[in-house]
Amino acid sequence: MVRGDTDMNEKEAHRDIIIQRTVSALKKNFFVAQALDDGAAALDYLVRLIPHDAVIGYCGSRTLAQIGFDDHFKSGASPNLLNRDDPALSPEAKNDLQRKMLSADF
Repeated sequence: MVRGDTDMNEKEAHRDIIIQRTVSALKKNFFVAQALDDGAAALDYLVRLIPHDAVIGYCGSRTLAQIGFDDHFKSGASPNLLNRDDPALSPEAKNDLQRKMLSADF
């Protein structure tokens, strides 16, 4: 058992080093980057970061879906959510949304 605990601690330490290196590299390239503990913390961060009236360009990120971004922001929390994955949209409407997403706030 002790060996398994040591292996896990080494894996966690390695993961933490990789995460910090990734955050550092993103910041060096002028990205805003922050490592958070889990999906709930990430969703909370986004909810606090994005103003209610901001225009959000969204096109089906699986990661965002996994943390509950879809459920929160599609439920009316953001009146300006540009979601090109809406199955009711025509191809022309999807193209129009994609152009609008280029100038979205988030």
